[in-house]
Amino acid sequence: MMTVLDQVRQFVRRHGLFAPRTRAVVAVSGGSDSVALLHLMQALHAAGEVCLVAAAHFNHQLRDTAARDEALSAEAARALGIPYAVDRADVIARARLERRSIEAAARSARYDFLERVRRECAADIVALGHTRDDQAETFLLRLVRGAGPRGLAAMYPRRGVFVRPMLDCRRQDLRAYLDERRLRLSQVDELGRSLLVTGFPYDMATTRFNNLDHYGRFAMRCQGVRRLGSAALDLAYLAAGRFEGYWDLQLSPWDVAAGALLIEEAGGRVTNVHGGADILREDLTLLATNGRVHAAMLEVLAQGAIPPAPSVPPHG
Repeated sequence: MMTVLDQVRQFVRRHGLFAPRTRAVVAVSGGSDSVALLHLMQALHAAGEVCLVAAAHFNHQLRDTAARDEALSAEAARALGIPYAVDRADVIARARLERRSIEAAARSARYDFLERVRRECAADIVALGHTRDDQAETFLLRLVRGAGPRGLAAMYPRRGVFVRPMLDCRRQDLRAYLDERRLRLSQVDELGRSLLVTGFPYDMATTRFNNLDHYGRFAMRCQGVRRLGSAALDLAYLAAGRFEGYWDLQLSPWDVAAGALLIEEAGGRVTNVHGGADILREDLTLLATNGRVHAAMLEVLAQGAIPPAPSVPPHG
């Protein structure tokens, strides 16, 4: 049975979309299709079949999830070590100014941005994440709108510098491809370029170790600090490469046991905030990283108030 990667490879060759020396930018929306495209193009880049130079995301500021989609796109590129470009615009204002539909204004703004990134990166093409499902949906939509024979022609594999390598792939196969991928930690090795995640205790107002001190210290030294509200989710995202490090000063074993296992399986490092291996205990502290920024995070933690190191019971 042909893999998704081989299916894309075959489609690219059939339509001559790119060659080993072709410099490519990948458009990433934050959805699963475009993330799959990013991974597939990275795999082809690693195989010497294309030269992937950047990922690009345009925030239309139209959806409630726009900020989240932008963050997810950035994290996906960062986890693969791919340079990332982003821009945003008031598409509604542009539509009013140009007296056109919001859909048309959004499309123009997005393609203008992608073309600008392509030129700035000296790239030859921009890869788009459209699938066979998008092809069918576009055809049906144009049919309902009464398009003629020319208008019914849906999406082409190539239109100018824009190519669609996944146009022969089904969405469900792409999602399965993402699900089957092995956990891959981020390769970022500098704290200043790292995205971190943490949590806070429920009794912040009364506990001495409420994490606010460390939150401020890390926020000044890294690219950003997130709070998702679930230690298990934080650790799973770290194992998948969306974050470089996680720390917390007040947890229970059941909060972190599964997540710590995921990170260790992926090749990361998990210790308490003193650097020790004793983590599965009541009122535990935790530092989990991709392994590359662990020492730097330990240094920052040592500068603030942290719970004492666990005592070692005497032998005998």
